[in-house]
Amino acid sequence: MTASFASEQPVPQWFRYCLYLSAAISFLGAVFFSPPIYFTRGIKIGLPADAAPFCLWIITAWIFILGVGYAYVAWTNQLQKFFIAVSAAFKLSIGVILLVYWFNGTLPWISALVGFSDVFFGLVFIIVLLQASSSRQSQPSVT
Repeated sequence: MTASFASEQPVPQWFRYCLYLSAAISFLGAVFFSPPIYFTRGIKIGLPADAAPFCLWIITAWIFILGVGYAYVAWTNQLQKFFIAVSAAFKLSIGVILLVYWFNGTLPWISALVGFSDVFFGLVFIIVLLQASSSRQSQPSVT
């Protein structure tokens, strides 16, 4: 029998806290990127003042959808390896991009803070995947 994308392994309790925290950060990020808040509150994180609302709505939607996914995996307590792998890729890529632009002086320090947190959580997601993989290999297979 082949393994499915939805693992029957429970999510480690410490990782559930990480997922809930990632969800909360994502929901907050989605609020800040939404054009009504972005344009009226003057909360700028380095994007151009004339950023296209279309682009901001896309960013908002993706951040919100990922936040819902983090909360869902934590709430159901079922390790969704494929989602965690995709999330790790998103977090690492966004984190590195933010850090590179901050290092070049294009983005403000708040972007570096978000970038470091995304890289940190991306690495945590990879660690959980590696732990799940090694624990699955150590279990005897049932035929």
